[in-house]
Amino acid sequence: MSRFCRSVWNFVTSRNVAVVLLIVVTVMLAVGAILPNPVFLTEGKKIEMKITSPALFWLGERFNSQRIASGRVFGFIGIFLILSTALCSIDRLITKRQARSGTLFTFPDVTSQIAESDYVPAIKSTSLEDAVRAWFKQHKWRVESQESVAKKIIVGCKGNAGFWGSIFFHFILITALMGLVIYYFGGYRATLGFTEGQSYRLEKDRLVHILEEPLWGLKLPEAEVGLVKQYSLYTEDDPLYPIEHVAVFRVNELRKGRSWDKEVRINDPLVIDGKKFLLQRGGFSPRITVKGEDRSVIFDSFVALRNERGTSDELSIEDENLHMEIKFYPDFIRNGKKYDTETLEVKNPFFSVSVYREDSLIFKGLLPIKKEESFEGNMITFPDVRRWVELELVGEPGIGFFFLVSFVGLIGILVRVIDPDERIYIILEEVKTGVNMTSYTYSKHFAGLIEDRRAELVEYIKIE
Repeated sequence: MSRFCRSVWNFVTSRNVAVVLLIVVTVMLAVGAILPNPVFLTEGKKIEMKITSPALFWLGERFNSQRIASGRVFGFIGIFLILSTALCSIDRLITKRQARSGTLFTFPDVTSQIAESDYVPAIKSTSLEDAVRAWFKQHKWRVESQESVAKKIIVGCKGNAGFWGSIFFHFILITALMGLVIYYFGGYRATLGFTEGQSYRLEKDRLVHILEEPLWGLKLPEAEVGLVKQYSLYTEDDPLYPIEHVAVFRVNELRKGRSWDKEVRINDPLVIDGKKFLLQRGGFSPRITVKGEDRSVIFDSFVALRNERGTSDELSIEDENLHMEIKFYPDFIRNGKKYDTETLEVKNPFFSVSVYREDSLIFKGLLPIKKEESFEGNMITFPDVRRWVELELVGEPGIGFFFLVSFVGLIGILVRVIDPDERIYIILEEVKTGVNMTSYTYSKHFAGLIEDRRAELVEYIKIE
């Protein structure tokens, strides 16, 4: 059981495992940042990307930064790295304490297995020890020694600053990874829908869809928000694909007792009490009125059209067993026998509508705005048309903090690289005509460099 526990401890505190997982997290975030997020693209850009780069669009949908960061794998790796880094730091501190207690003279497993043996004639071990200590002192290495009856072990070691640099990096990494955990448990995403002229208080039951919610619940700003108007900007040579969408919102902050208007664009969110509301999509929202045979109102409401750039959708009136397919032409024209729209501005509005009852087509026609049309004794009309938009409430607490603190942690890595953990073991055994000197080296990451330093030390001793 102790062997199993030791294996688990070695795995959890393994620097290689932590580095691999950290690389995985970094690559995931980098890929997610590079890939386009279709959520933030206009409808025109989406269509263009689907045509020109379908593979890139597919990857962006599934592996964008929002999708990756909200996944279970990302959260698990973040939690594991916090645990691993914390335990690794504890393990290093224990090891350093043991080294001070005398285990410094126990050769580590990664010490060079091939000893370098030299014979220095006509000299006492004390003189040779002085030369060894002088070299270590000249190179600012700490020196420890241990003496027995037959031999003396001298250990020169460096890397104290690098050790604390590594501990600093671990501390920073733990702090940074906490940012990931905070995001994993505290991130939130939800959508809200508005039609021009509509306003309501921000409450949870008003959200169209909640994609993510913090572990401790979603708190919305105390405000009433309404869509004043929505419009799009076009170039003269392309009236169908806008270059910019603009939505004007009026915000009434109930607690502060103030109102203000804000022009929201794709990359310029609405911010209320630190909460960001991103403009995602929009379209047309016609008011549809259906009356029965006795002219009583069966249905009367604005319906947001969500398909084909916000110009078509379906509607079911369950009580009457009616199903409608609606297509809106803001600037109606005919292309032969086909219907089309010249622009997406409301200049010559017409509606193509098909009405079904129990899968049987009972009416199909083209209606201009405000004109009533009858079917089976019922009446249908489109008295008004407005625009609608969808906002996404997005919160990513901890992500920015993660990146900022991670860069600070690079200072610790730099110190570790400049001052790595290295040791040279010198064993002196005095004989009648001189001293037998055996040396070993230890360097976890720079084995070639430490061998060069051992050669320098041996050369220095022989000259001295």
